[in-house]
Amino acid sequence: MNRRLMGKKCGMVRVFDTDGTPLACTLVRISPNIVTQLKTAENDGYEAIQLAFDEVKVQDERTLEKRVTKPVRGHYKKAGVAPHRHMHEVRVDDASTFQVGQALDVSLFDGVKTVDVTGVS
Repeated sequence: MNRRLMGKKCGMVRVFDTDGTPLACTLVRISPNIVTQLKTAENDGYEAIQLAFDEVKVQDERTLEKRVTKPVRGHYKKAGVAPHRHMHEVRVDDASTFQVGQALDVSLFDGVKTVDVTGVS
């Protein structure tokens, strides 16, 4: 399975190697990614899940319509999930192992020693 999660950069730190060499490290906050849609081979021709990240927070529900378009609000409402800022599709071997509304977190990477991180600036 292709393991992917979305996160947000929250800063930089410096750690030291065993011989004292400083290394620059980026801190990434991974809040739960919510499964909003399942793509199956029967319906879509491929297996994938759609993940949402970074929930849109508003003090007044009436201002939500200014932050999220009506079609996107309908998509989240159909999934029974609060609107989020980012959506991404991840191909998987079997989408039936996931459920709409399921939260994926960093426990997905248990036993993994290194990860590749890509970003958009």
